Amino acid sequence: MIEYIAPYNIDDRVLARGAELLAAGGLLAFPSDTSWCVACSLKSKDGIKRLRQLSGERDERHFTLLCADISQFGEFCSLDNTRFRLIKRLSPGPYVFILKTLSGTDKALGLRRRELGIRIPDHPIPLAVIGALGTPLYSITAKKSMISGGGAGGAWE
Repeated sequence: MIEYIAPYNIDDRVLARGAELLAAGGLLAFPSDTSWCVACSLKSKDGIKRLRQLSGERDERHFTLLCADISQFGEFCSLDNTRFRLIKRLSPGPYVFILKTLSGTDKALGLRRRELGIRIPDHPIPLAVIGALGTPLYSITAKKSMISGGGAGGAWE
């Protein structure tokens, strides 16, 4: 099913259906301030598995955690004062910050490294989706090859 969300007039019903889809392990494609993203709920193991299948990437450096604000980082990554100030100054925006993960985060996400890319987008749609879902999103950049047979069939459902 394809639904359209107007970025500056977000329909709460469409947003709620998107959040339900993510909570059930589905994937959602949406625009952000840099490009289109495909994302899943960070709390959905099925969603993360589908996102990895769709991506076809073996390297987790292509995956980014989308958060609504800096306070969501604390569960997953460690921040010292210097990094906090830098992120505070540059966010929201098109920057991905590579941070060391806290113990357990790498295992929960199936990461081979103890680092994670985190970003606070400057676009109303991903922020609204994160707010409706109540948890950060695990995302990749959408590519044409994902639609034209490069990804796993059925991953969008």
